Amino acid sequence: MNKKFLSAILFGALMVSSTGTFVSCKDYDDDIDRIDKELSEVKETIASLDSAIKAGKFVQSCNEVTGGYELVFTDGSKITIKNGTNGADGTTVIPEFRVEGNYWQVSTDKGATWVDVKDTEGNKVPARGQDGEAAGSNVSWVTVDGVEYIKIGDKVTDLKQNNEFPNIAVDAESKTVIVTIDGQNYTLLQEGSAFKGLQTVVYRKQAVNDADDVCYAYNVYNTDNELFAAVPAYASFKVYPGDFSLDNAKFSFVDTYKLSRSVEPALVYMDGSATLANGVLKLAMIPNEGISEGTVVATSLDVTMYGQYTSASDYFTVGRTNVTTDNIKNAFTSTTVTGNNYPKIITEGWNAYDGYDFGKFNYQGTYNVNDSIDVYIQSAKVWVKETGIVYEKAFRLLDQNEEYTFKGQTIKTHQGIFELKDNVLSVKSTNQASAIDEYAAIEVTTTVKAQEEGIKDYEIKNVVFIKAVRPAVNPNFSTVALKPLNATDNFTFTYNSAKSQVITLDVRDFENAIEGRDVVSNNNSVYSTFVQLYKPVYDTANKLTGYADMSQTSYNNFWTIRNGLANANLEENVTNVANYIEQNLNITNEAVLYYKNGGNNADKDSLFLILTPGANQEQIKKTTLLMGSSWSYDWNSDYDMMMTDGIKTPYGVYNKYVNKLFKVAVNDFSVTYTFDCPIKDQYKNRIIMGEWVKSGANYTDFIMQSQVFDEMYDVVPEDAIVKFDMASKNQNAYVQEMMKSGDIKWATTNQIVFTPRVDLAKVGKLKVDIYDITAGDTDSKRVLFDTEEWTVQTPILAFSDVVDLKYNNPALATGEQINLFDLINGLKVAADKKKWTDLTLKDAVGNKLVVYDGANDLAKAEPIAATLYQKDSESTGVKVDISEADKAEYSYANGILTWNGEPTGTVYEHDVQFIITYTHDWGVVTKTFKVTVTRKVQ
Repeated sequence: MNKKFLSAILFGALMVSSTGTFVSCKDYDDDIDRIDKELSEVKETIASLDSAIKAGKFVQSCNEVTGGYELVFTDGSKITIKNGTNGADGTTVIPEFRVEGNYWQVSTDKGATWVDVKDTEGNKVPARGQDGEAAGSNVSWVTVDGVEYIKIGDKVTDLKQNNEFPNIAVDAESKTVIVTIDGQNYTLLQEGSAFKGLQTVVYRKQAVNDADDVCYAYNVYNTDNELFAAVPAYASFKVYPGDFSLDNAKFSFVDTYKLSRSVEPALVYMDGSATLANGVLKLAMIPNEGISEGTVVATSLDVTMYGQYTSASDYFTVGRTNVTTDNIKNAFTSTTVTGNNYPKIITEGWNAYDGYDFGKFNYQGTYNVNDSIDVYIQSAKVWVKETGIVYEKAFRLLDQNEEYTFKGQTIKTHQGIFELKDNVLSVKSTNQASAIDEYAAIEVTTTVKAQEEGIKDYEIKNVVFIKAVRPAVNPNFSTVALKPLNATDNFTFTYNSAKSQVITLDVRDFENAIEGRDVVSNNNSVYSTFVQLYKPVYDTANKLTGYADMSQTSYNNFWTIRNGLANANLEENVTNVANYIEQNLNITNEAVLYYKNGGNNADKDSLFLILTPGANQEQIKKTTLLMGSSWSYDWNSDYDMMMTDGIKTPYGVYNKYVNKLFKVAVNDFSVTYTFDCPIKDQYKNRIIMGEWVKSGANYTDFIMQSQVFDEMYDVVPEDAIVKFDMASKNQNAYVQEMMKSGDIKWATTNQIVFTPRVDLAKVGKLKVDIYDITAGDTDSKRVLFDTEEWTVQTPILAFSDVVDLKYNNPALATGEQINLFDLINGLKVAADKKKWTDLTLKDAVGNKLVVYDGANDLAKAEPIAATLYQKDSESTGVKVDISEADKAEYSYANGILTWNGEPTGTVYEHDVQFIITYTHDWGVVTKTFKVTVTRKVQ
């Protein structure tokens, strides 16, 4: 980025300049008010940022808005950062930083274009140093000679910023958003920028009685019981998520307890020991002298990111125990060390490593003994290089014809065949062919330095034998696709079939594809075999993670089936095989290949695909199944589970004659899902209203609940297992609250039950999921068929219609009482009066709940209203009143409207809004009308 380009960009708010004359002093008060307001807004913004940091909120997006910025968090909350009056009309810019080709780049147009970041001397800013370590990844702002610059790690860039306004930047490497206000930097996390938690993973360490999972530190003593060295304790933690930067983390052990007493400071983090791989954090801790031999303390790890965010692990235990120097051993480094797997220890006379990869090498290649052999503390289960203890290794190729006993025989060394230069073992070019299966004898001398002054160093001396071998030749690979014998057949099966399903495959095509019938003919013997099939397994990102055995039970029962069909001519009839699996062994939901060899008569060879009853296979759609090993006959080799892109992949047939391995596949295997659950005709309106209890001609109770859903749907096929469920997460907010309180619940009888008081108008619609759970009843297995939407209706109808009323009195005065009954009785149109006298509120079955009362009030509740719909204390029944807006001028009681004010003007008119309300168990029903009050001269 050149200077000219930089001068055109202001990171943060761009200042808007103006020209003009000074204004009078009367504007100073306005300026002071504006400054006070801005300072208040700055304090409020800083408080919001502090609150978001303390709460561990994650930024979802940061947006440029006129006059400032807007931060949106993943919980939906927002923080607006304003520029102040001078910048209110400016355009904000948010720079984003990334690493490309080991150098930092910046974009000011949301990633459309990127330019290299330069330091103040014009050099590109590196992301990593020459040693590969991160050169710094924290973006911040710093003041240099009164000028604000953007800083990355320890490098001051040439990117200037306007310090009169708040500024914001995005660090795409550490996934953070950095805000500076009033010279202070605030670092906020984007989703995935730092871990959300730690899970302690404590591997068993051998200690006293080997009883507990404890991370042990060790004091190493020599044979004279003198302290030789100290070994730190190691602990491992699963990090969620696992892709944070160790550069920005600080580690401490704050809460440490011995029994019930706090121990301070008990543990110290060993600088530089933290490593992070595959989401697992491993680090070392050094106990103080207060943790003596045999003492175990409970502690937790605090990890602080960016000096602001702290996450704590759950408690784990740390102890100190003693070992002696004879626990320090030479070991092979190329053996896997995970969990309870430890490296192969080299001891005098030990010969088991000869058959392993770490004990041999390609006779035409090399073997680096320095990299392959290191020092390990056997009891502590830790490499010495991880402890901080200094040690030296030396290797010597033993002299010609020295005799050693190895693998039970006396052998002579052959220095003339091998040579060792710079700790790299090889075979001399003149003797390579004769070196095959010969041993090189190497003396390993390791000197471990004592950490205590005046204590002798500890020396280990071993002889190891490394074998020169001819490497195995990998086979060639091919893929074979099985196909049905009948061209019209395919590999589509019926879902949930109660019977076995069999497809006859083209055996001749199969034998031809594997390049020879003799590969599977077993010397022309008459035999049959089961062959396993495997299905691919994918993670949520649709990435292949492995293969699952689809034939295990059938495969393991092969001999049971053969013995059970000894008199049923097993080799001739696949139907008998399928029936036996189905009826005698009750094996379900498996797929297996059945091969029959015809002996000397190749015409009798056959190959079948058998699918056992059940056939849901977790709803496999157009997948590929791979053939695995066969039972008892050597179709396979040591390569039958080869690695493909890090995944063990089944290879079904090995042709030993041409050293070729075949991946045999059943392509487009699928199960047709035929489950259906149609609703019965009488329920197709999908309405829930509850039910009334009737005794003779009278209704005595109302129960608000749905029908039983099992009775409202037909299931196809009939033996499918159906589950209905009303998941809270799919409902509206009101229903979720009612379900939480238990006022709306899904009963075990598969119906919905409501408990007063529930406002059914707010309920609206309910969503009911229909599942086929043949594959299983857990959320991960059951198959969603459909989501039905049911309308919930109140049992109460609307009020019947009425007409508005009018009252005029030329002499209208304060305190005048207006009788609404007189207005109704005085209506000149008979139909209008009848609407009033016939005023009713009914329920869905015709009960009158509220009627016109021409004596005491406009509306009264009938006794049945309380019996059926007023069981809850909040169901207050019928009420007539004027609107809140009219209460200052009018009052109302028992059919009388009273004027409380003084009419104004020569002509006065006012509409008084009336509301008739009936509040019941399932909501509120209202009727509004108006009374127009006027003072006009007739």
